Amino acid sequence: MIWYIIGSTLMGLGGLIFYAYYHKKGQFKGMEDVKYQIFHEEE
Repeated sequence: MIWYIIGSTLMGLGGLIFYAYYHKKGQFKGMEDVKYQIFHEEE
């Protein structure tokens, strides 16, 4: 039982580290632009 708690906590921390890393790199900037990309005219 304790291994389930430790494992899930470590996976949660791993996900948080990945999120923080890509957030710092700017991966999540301009998320609204992706939704409306289909409406932009191609040049």
